[in-house]
Amino acid sequence: MASIKFGGGIVQMSGSIGGTTFARNKYGNYARPRTKPINPNTQGQVKARTTLQYLSEYWKESLSIAERAAWNLYGTNVPMKNKLGETINLSGFNHFMRNNCNRLFNARSIINDGPTNFTLPEKDETLVISVDEAPQEISVTWDNGRDWADELGAFLHMRQGVPQNASRDFFNGPWRHVGVVDGAVVPYTPPWLVQPVMAVAVGQRVWCTFRISRADGRLSEPWAVSALVHGQAPGEVPMLIGLTQEQAVARLEGAALILGEVTTANDDVIPVDRIISSDPVYHTMLEVGAAVAIVVSLGPVV
Repeated sequence: MASIKFGGGIVQMSGSIGGTTFARNKYGNYARPRTKPINPNTQGQVKARTTLQYLSEYWKESLSIAERAAWNLYGTNVPMKNKLGETINLSGFNHFMRNNCNRLFNARSIINDGPTNFTLPEKDETLVISVDEAPQEISVTWDNGRDWADELGAFLHMRQGVPQNASRDFFNGPWRHVGVVDGAVVPYTPPWLVQPVMAVAVGQRVWCTFRISRADGRLSEPWAVSALVHGQAPGEVPMLIGLTQEQAVARLEGAALILGEVTTANDDVIPVDRIISSDPVYHTMLEVGAAVAIVVSLGPVV
């Protein structure tokens, strides 16, 4: 189904109609033949359809009249942007489906009560990623002082796109689920190191999308960030934070470096026997064979 904006004729279209897909990128509007998935019954697609069907029935059968009214009130008070950039208001049902689909996909419980905070969670524009070919790894860094970070029941959801040519500066999917970071009384300390769900190679550009879900069921708009895939050069200090000492030795060997002094310190976030920091820090260039010192966690002060 396509969204159409009329002015002096058709000003803009977004979506599909009559076998043609209409969209817009930085070069302007374009149209292309609509393509259908080769296999419409992948595990992810089946899961999505099952979730939508379940939540639709849940809305009708399990929510009280008051709960549905609360979601409708939330929808009335929360403006959204459609594909044409116009301000619209979704129905309470749409917000219930939008927010809880994301929760169920990430094995969270359904939120019955419509949110009483009539705002969407803010995107974290400070969030950045770096992508390394060896080891296959994405490092995610964000502001852990944000409201969601220390809120039990809130989480940050990450998806990865298919790696692209380095020259490409926009990407709109498809996306695959990577994982979540949960809010905690003591917020998670970035970086978050995750393995790509699709293999990456030096010179490619990798796009990832993120969403913040709050404990009351509110879901942010998605936002995307990208980075070029980095290759490990000899003598370049690799990312060691969060690794065990054994893992650090292997990673240093891959960079033609050796393990230097090992000290310990208490840390409220980094688990026991995991690395808190390195000296020099990540991406520092050293002479081949140089030593890198590490600090290993003893856990919180007892």
